[in-house]
Amino acid sequence: MNVENENKLKYMEIYNHYKGLIKSKILSPGDKIPTENEIGEAFKVSRITVTKALNMLANDGFIYRIPGSGTYVKDTEPSKKDPGLKVISLIVSFKPQGREIELIQGIENYLKLHGYLLSVSNSNDDPEVEKQLILDFKDKVDGIILYPSASNMNTDLFFDLFKENYPIVYVDKYPFNVPCNYVTSDNFAGGYAIGKYLIDKNHENIALVFYDLVSHTSEIDRFNGFMKAVTEKGINKENIRIISIGKNRSEESREELYHQLLTNSDLTAIFACNDVLAYKIMNHISNGNYKLPKNFVIAGFDDLNSITPNLPFITVHQELYDIGEEAAKLIMGIIANNVYIINEHKIVPVRLVEKV
Repeated sequence: MNVENENKLKYMEIYNHYKGLIKSKILSPGDKIPTENEIGEAFKVSRITVTKALNMLANDGFIYRIPGSGTYVKDTEPSKKDPGLKVISLIVSFKPQGREIELIQGIENYLKLHGYLLSVSNSNDDPEVEKQLILDFKDKVDGIILYPSASNMNTDLFFDLFKENYPIVYVDKYPFNVPCNYVTSDNFAGGYAIGKYLIDKNHENIALVFYDLVSHTSEIDRFNGFMKAVTEKGINKENIRIISIGKNRSEESREELYHQLLTNSDLTAIFACNDVLAYKIMNHISNGNYKLPKNFVIAGFDDLNSITPNLPFITVHQELYDIGEEAAKLIMGIIANNVYIINEHKIVPVRLVEKV
């Protein structure tokens, strides 16, 4: 082995040693690493060889120097300064219900085919946390797939991302009045299927219990699909009661609304905007003393398997794996073509599920 190759092996050995310590979190951001003389003695190499290895670590974003103080570990969150690391950030907004695993798998499996890693963070439906996660990751990853929070508080940020031509794809819902790329379930078809099912079963007095029809694109689409079925079947719209419970309303206040809705009521069906809300209404009914008609049924949306319904129940199954895969395809296309805003929409089919 000639001297040149031996020197190359030596500085690469030092480089890989400290890169491994940093990547494995044995060395944390802010930790001070040994001096060049100390590293030279440990590896039995010249100071020139040590300097070359440290320069490589600095250029690749692993360390930084403070003159007169020393060399320190840099924050190594995914960074485009490392040309070998390709990362997409998935930011979700829901509390774990089991179904999010399918969404993540759909995204991750497709990204792997293209040599990308997936980073997953959860805002827990907090718009402030969501905003901070986006700002923290946007310059450190190649693109973002966002499952937005229920509020519309970050619309200004979404519009800024649009103006920057930032590669972002929204899933499940999408911001109002912001040109964007998104992948959603066919919420309109799901709402229509529920409306048609209930009306075909001779339900004409139905309550729709939603959170906020003004803010949520998914809820609006479900509502519009349901009302299309009502119109087609010639049902008197005065028999359709629309209840908005709002995200900021207390649970006690919501319970009172459910009580008023069910007391001395001629309702035969309730359509809740999602399964979580449907289950809460079912529990309220079970804990109360309501005289309900024999054909009473509750409808939800999402097909969650975590809770068993205690009343006749129908819901809509969403193919979350397919949503994830389509979102990954879409963001890969945006990155590959360097066309970040193509305003492309992917709608994934749904199916009605009876749990009667």
